[in-house]
Parts: sequence; C-alpha cells; structure tokens
Amino acid sequence: MQPDAADQLFSSQDWTPTDLPPALTYLVVQADNPILLLSTKDEARVDYANPAFLHISGFNKEEIQDQAAAGLLRKLEPSVIPPAGAAIPPTGAEMQIVAKDHQLFSCTAVVLPLPGNLLGAQQLVILHLAAAHAVKDRIDYIAMVSHELKTPVTTAKGYAQLLLSMLRAGKAPAESLLRDSLCRLHYQIDRLSALVRSLLEDAELGQGNTGFTPEAVSMDSLLQEVVRDLQFVNPGRNIRLTVANVVSVMADRNKLEQVIINLVNNALKFSPDDRPVDITLELLQNECRLTVSDQGIGIPVGEQSKIFERFYRSPENGVRGEKGFGLGLFFVKEIVRLHGGNLALESEPGKGSAFFVRLPAVLP
Repeated sequence: MQPDAADQLFSSQDWTPTDLPPALTYLVVQADNPILLLSTKDEARVDYANPAFLHISGFNKEEIQDQAAAGLLRKLEPSVIPPAGAAIPPTGAEMQIVAKDHQLFSCTAVVLPLPGNLLGAQQLVILHLAAAHAVKDRIDYIAMVSHELKTPVTTAKGYAQLLLSMLRAGKAPAESLLRDSLCRLHYQIDRLSALVRSLLEDAELGQGNTGFTPEAVSMDSLLQEVVRDLQFVNPGRNIRLTVANVVSVMADRNKLEQVIINLVNNALKFSPDDRPVDITLELLQNECRLTVSDQGIGIPVGEQSKIFERFYRSPENGVRGEKGFGLGLFFVKEIVRLHGGNLALESEPGKGSAFFVRLPAVLP
C-alpha cells in the first residue's frame, strides 16, 4: 500500500499509531488479533492499542493510552519485553488480558522487537486470542439472545395471564380488550419467530452451511413479488418499484429474496410513514444494480462502516422506537458477498439512505 493510500484509508480513524510506516500501520490497525504498541523506555506503557484490543478489553483511547501494560496484561514479566531493537526472534508468553469489567482472557503474546531500533524504545505486542475471542463472542451472543427473548416472552405471558385470570374469575373480556390482547400476542409471536429465523440463518452462515441452490433468477419478477407481499403487510406505506432494465442473475432465489426484504424493511423502519421507499433495478456494464433508498433519518458517518457488522445496532431507534437484532444488514452483506457481488451505502443524516447491491448479470 502506498503512503498516500494508507493516509486516506485511516483519515477517518479516531486513533492510529504514529511514526509507523504506512504498510505496518495498515496491518496493525486492520488486524483481527489485538495488538499493543508499548513504550519501554522506563516501564512498559501503552502508546497505542488497535481496534481489536479495544473491542475485547472494553477500554477506549482515553482510558488506555499511556497506561502501564502490567495493569492490562496479567503475568507480564519484564523478561517478556526484550530491549528495544534487540536482534532476537519473537517469543511467546502465556498471559491474560484484564478487561475493563475485570474479565480475564487467556492469550499468547508475541513481542516483536522492531529491527534496527526503528522507533527507539517501542515494541509491538501481538496477542493470539482465538480461544479468548470465542469465549467473549459466546458470552455476547448468549446475552443478546437472552435480552431479545425476554421482551416478547414477558409481554406475551402478561397478555395471556390477563385473559386467563378473567376467564378463571368467570368474567368474559370485553371485545376490544380481547382483540387488542390477541393482536399484541400475535405481534410478539412474530418477533419471536423472526428472532429464531435470524439465529438459524446466522448459525448457517457461521458454519459455512449456506445451502445455496443457484438458478437463473429474473430480478424484475422477484422484485414485483416481494413488493406485493411487503405492500400487503405495510398497507399504509408507499413502496415504489422502478425497473429500468429487465435483468436476470444466477443466484439462490430464496436468499436473494431475503436480501431484498431486509433492505426494504430497514428502509421502512428508519423512515416516516408518509415518505416513500424506492426500489430501482438497472443493468450497468454487465452488472445488475439494485438500489433501495429512503427519505428517512439517515446514518451518521461514524456508523456507516459499522452497520454491516454482526450484532451491531445503531444507538438511533427507528422512527417508531424500534430496534432490530443487529443481524439483518450482516446477512445482506454476507449473502451478496457469497453471490460474488458487492454492497455499497450512501447516506446523509436527516435526508435518508441508499443501499446499492451489484451482482453479475446473466447476459443473453
């Protein structure tokens, strides 16, 4: 990577290591492994922690910069950090990351003395955390599922208990109460069904078990069917479909349908009821381009790179106070990727968002 490209890539980052060569900066910032850049002039202190370390530790830049490494890495022996520029191979050491909430994550640390004392008394500490990441991800996963299950189950149980208590007391519930209770029960059961379906799809993607059945799919026909169904369940909304070109793609029809549904539902959720949602189908340079746009609340620039992450949920609620499970756009990204396509986003807070899906077209 050229220096100017690296500078452009990291211009949006809140915190990047200083004085590192651009190529090394890129590797450190983008690494899946947590990495610390330590100053070792007196005692090992943190000059920089990459996003992976901040994620697993729970600290932010202000809390961790210039902190003693011994408070973050338990069992960190002085001998683990070699003298700056020492001509010795990196060695591994077993230790534990001490997270902000005091959780401990076992890891193996590899310390890289930079050749030729490149940065004076600084060392890179690369932490191999496959097992630790698995534990933390599993804890996060269980916590998310438990939280999402709690609300619909508790609400549904409350309505059921209300109706049962009235029947046991020999009181027939009023028609309006009965209708409202059954509608709320139906809504909460739908939420449970959606959560279970999302979790099953997430498990399939995580295991690489996509179950794809590729076939030639007429995009205009598929879009017409999806719009008709979505318009039926959202009778007060204006979902507009524009087909500029009749296009077919080689894809799994059911998976592609889920992509369209997720994108349109997302647009509906984050835009007012009186604003339309537009879907456009085009053929551009041998590619099928599907655009789903809205005139809703938009997405802040700082969140636009995060919304496709698994379980990421925006701090902003939908216009009706709704929050999703943080899986819909993750599915969209993964399914599009597995079809050999790409996904892009343009958004401006207060004006709306547009999602662009490009897939290889089947040419006649």
